[in-house]
Amino acid sequence: MLIRVFLLLALLPAGLSAQSEGWTKVASPRFTLFSNIPAADAVQAGENLQVFIAALHAIVPVSLDRLPPLTVVIFRREKEFSPFRPLAPNGKPRDVAGFFARAPSWSVFGLSQSQMDDESRRVVYHEAVHWFLSGDDRSNPIWLEEGLAEVFSTFAIDAAGQSSWGRSIPEHVFLLRDEGPLPLERLLYVGRSDPMFNENLRTGVFYASSWAFVHYLLFGEQTGTKVELRDFLLAQQSGLHPDQAFAAAFKTDYAQMDKTLAAYLRRGRHFTGGGPRTTEPSVLRAEAVTDFELSVALGRLALGSNQGDLVLKHANRALELAPDSPVPHELLGYAARARKDRDGALAAFEAAARLKSRDHEIYFALAEAMVNPGAAESFYLRQPLTSSEARRVANHLERGLNCRPTHLPSFQLLGQVLPVSEPWGEQDIRFLRLGLKHYPAEPELHFGLAALEWKSGSKDLARKRIQSLLDAQPPLSSQILRRVEALRDGWTAGEFESELDALIEAERFVAALALIDAQLARLPEHRSRRSWENRRRFIAADVTFDEVNDALRSQDVSRARALLEALIASDAPEASKRRAEASLGKLNAPAPRP
Repeated sequence: MLIRVFLLLALLPAGLSAQSEGWTKVASPRFTLFSNIPAADAVQAGENLQVFIAALHAIVPVSLDRLPPLTVVIFRREKEFSPFRPLAPNGKPRDVAGFFARAPSWSVFGLSQSQMDDESRRVVYHEAVHWFLSGDDRSNPIWLEEGLAEVFSTFAIDAAGQSSWGRSIPEHVFLLRDEGPLPLERLLYVGRSDPMFNENLRTGVFYASSWAFVHYLLFGEQTGTKVELRDFLLAQQSGLHPDQAFAAAFKTDYAQMDKTLAAYLRRGRHFTGGGPRTTEPSVLRAEAVTDFELSVALGRLALGSNQGDLVLKHANRALELAPDSPVPHELLGYAARARKDRDGALAAFEAAARLKSRDHEIYFALAEAMVNPGAAESFYLRQPLTSSEARRVANHLERGLNCRPTHLPSFQLLGQVLPVSEPWGEQDIRFLRLGLKHYPAEPELHFGLAALEWKSGSKDLARKRIQSLLDAQPPLSSQILRRVEALRDGWTAGEFESELDALIEAERFVAALALIDAQLARLPEHRSRRSWENRRRFIAADVTFDEVNDALRSQDVSRARALLEALIASDAPEASKRRAEASLGKLNAPAPRP
């Protein structure tokens, strides 16, 4: 399949030029901006984006180091941007001046400076909030994400360098005036499958209500209630039911908060945030762009707009310029995945991995494909893995976590595969403990760590960890609970069977029989009960043979004969019955003549 990817490349015309002449690059720790507008304008655009990020970070303290890499491409003229416009369902380019696209491990933002108007800016800043929030691997309530995105969609910097956000959005104000906001008890439970949620339109009472509630929480009577918002989110993330989290954080109920919000809207005084221009410590400057850098940037932009031919064009050029770089293969893999060519995507991702890609999604995709070959993407095991397969999956996941050490799905899958992985070592335990630093309540991590603690000899610690999972409130999902119970039962069975084997090896069959009877009485519902009952039949037969030998040593032939006949009539294993019949035959044989 890797050959097919390169064949596709070979069909493209050679000598494609990224034409980086006239382009500049503005690099920030959070993004890289490419542009063919005047260099001073490009630097100012980068500074504006830094102010936006800093303002948002002051309200939502996402770890900035976790933000997915952002590529920004600003075209001077509309005709240069036009080929990159996203396609509508009918296959025609959308009439937009800019767009923001997000992938799991990177994002891209493209626009035409000459066509950018207020509405386009709102769309771009709305999507930029979603990019910013993706730096936190924990999911936020939809009303909060969309409300924040709408509040910050009005971000602007005036000629005097004053920034502002949170201005009233007329369509939301008019809609809420006519229909009223959604009751908060309804708003807080809107999910992504709810008809009210439509990320493409961003209109309707859900978006207006989300904007209004977040606006009130951020600004209120200008002093704001950000502390209560933080407390609500922390309470939810701790596992508290949303109703309980709401009451604990806001010190009121839904009905009273509905009245407070309605009064806030009626007053018509919507405060805003803002202040003088402040940037991060990094000083931005315009730099020259290489053809390879621009080819990669335009390839990502084409990926974001689902323009497959353009992706191939720029990925091919990047591959010509830097054949040892993993990035062109990443582009090809994402492009193949977009057109649902799973095999082609995996072949390109494998090539990127061999070249030491720094994209965590590449390694997660390779691991997921081994766990669920041919199945829909899911980070839950759909088929048993051999110990060597589990090791290979764990290797992919750990390489990905070295790139992004907070990727929750990778940690979850790692916790599932390490219990069956061979070999395993201290580095695996370190990864699981790292995951628990970020996600201390994540059951999959506790599950995997308990399994390795048991293997390493820390059995008491492992038992306590498993028991805490079984006692968790709210209870674990049935899928996880079954695995936890199976792990615990496996330990129980393993310890019991080791002790049983030792007794049998020492031919202490009476003690072995007593041990197995006690185990069956103590664990009547254990999944290994049938196996234990079968072993009991063999052990009971061995006990009978010991009794037969004792009887013969005492010259009590009639007792020996009775024991053998009883064993033959019992449910003893067939091999034991045949042995008993042979012994009985010898007893019943006529004595040899002198």
